[in-house]
Amino acid sequence: MKNLYKTSVLGLLSLVFLFFLGNTFPVNAQGGTATVTTDKNDYSPGSTAIITGLGFQPGEEVDLHVYHADGDPLGSDPGYHEPWTVIADANGEFTTSWYVPTAEEGDALGATLNLEAHGNMGSEASWTFTDSGSFGYNTTSSKSNTVSLSPGGSNNTTLGVTVDAPKNNGTIAVSLTFINTGSPSITIGTGTSQINLTSSVISFITGNSGIAHDFPISVSVGSSVASGSYSFTAYANGTGVQSAGGWGFTVVVGSTAGSIGTVSIGSQSGTSTYGTASSPTYAVTSTRGSNGTVNGTYSVSGLPAGVTSGGFSPSETFNSAGGDVFPGATLTLNVDANVGAGSYNFDIFLTDGASQASTQGTLFVSKKNLSVTAVTGDITYGDAEPTPTVEYAGFVNGDDAGDLDNEGFALGTDYNQFDAVGTYNTTIAIGTATDNNYNFTPLNSSTFEVGKLDLAVTAVTGDITYGDAEPTPTVEYAGFVNGDDAGDLDNEGFALGTDYNQFDAVGT
Repeated sequence: MKNLYKTSVLGLLSLVFLFFLGNTFPVNAQGGTATVTTDKNDYSPGSTAIITGLGFQPGEEVDLHVYHADGDPLGSDPGYHEPWTVIADANGEFTTSWYVPTAEEGDALGATLNLEAHGNMGSEASWTFTDSGSFGYNTTSSKSNTVSLSPGGSNNTTLGVTVDAPKNNGTIAVSLTFINTGSPSITIGTGTSQINLTSSVISFITGNSGIAHDFPISVSVGSSVASGSYSFTAYANGTGVQSAGGWGFTVVVGSTAGSIGTVSIGSQSGTSTYGTASSPTYAVTSTRGSNGTVNGTYSVSGLPAGVTSGGFSPSETFNSAGGDVFPGATLTLNVDANVGAGSYNFDIFLTDGASQASTQGTLFVSKKNLSVTAVTGDITYGDAEPTPTVEYAGFVNGDDAGDLDNEGFALGTDYNQFDAVGTYNTTIAIGTATDNNYNFTPLNSSTFEVGKLDLAVTAVTGDITYGDAEPTPTVEYAGFVNGDDAGDLDNEGFALGTDYNQFDAVGT
């Protein structure tokens, strides 16, 4: 009972200790009251995790194993994940450690790690901790990574960095340090030929998802600092967290001239079609070549006949200082209805008088759709197959069939000579027909009628003699085609007769 009572008290103390650490990871004690914990819930690479075991059997051999909870258990650094053995003391307790490999030594950075303890007397326990790495940096929203000042000037409102601390580091005090990077070099300090940089110390209370704080940066430029663009990097410093990465920013002193880097133009927005006036737009963007003041002007040239510039919006000119991002613009083109279909390249320039960048844009004018219908007149039974012609609908700009490049449509009908009387269709396919300004679509067929052929029918009878009874006429036909004869007729029920009555006088 004494050993059991003591273990329970230690377990309670351990839980109290864990409560104050703020650990949100579960403890899985699978063998009685055994527990295993680390002294922190998160570690920076290259640090050492202190491991404490409680509630094991006195003298129990305990195998310990640390492995990745996410992905491959052994990761890319299996040498750091070999199990090892400790022996619990007379109170069933032990203390040991595990080295957290650096980013160069393995892949623990950013990992979630499981610690398992297996005793040879049946005790089991597990624990989870992390190696979530280093500070993260982003330019603070509404702030900038560039400030322009005259010698002797100061600013505490423009520069700002947001620092994101890794999770599970408890409460840490974080401050910024600054170094001068690149050229020209300058000393950080309060002297007349120095640039002074300061920021505040902020207390982070980190949790499972970490926490971010904004650090405004104050800048003062010594009165004797030469004009130039000075580059710096800010690093966050906090106990147990790496400073890796840093945040770069620029202090531009004086009226240093910058330069243009590149200019780019996006794809056409808005459709242009032959026969319809249009105003397509293009997004134009540009980049710096170097920090400093740039008075830029956008321009366009090389437009085809019938196309004019509608200007750059919001403006074709801009002024950009320091390392500020160049403002983009939207170019509008005015395309006349008479501009032929096709693609037209034009040039975009950004100049500031000392440097220039250019690029090429493309205007696409689509073909107009022209409806084409194959037509033919009605015919009569027995006629040869007719040859259709075409009718157009949709010409613009005063065009007609004479303006088309090629009218080589494949025309025909579904009628063959001597087909029965009825309704038939023309047929049309594109064939070799083509035009620079028109798409022949849709291609339409039409109907035509095959009517009955006129057949001459004559009622005939032989001569008779006075007094004979009225003769009965027969019929004779003229106009049969395709080898037809009276036997091919559907009904010969003609009403036949004469104007003679028996005993009429001799005559015709």
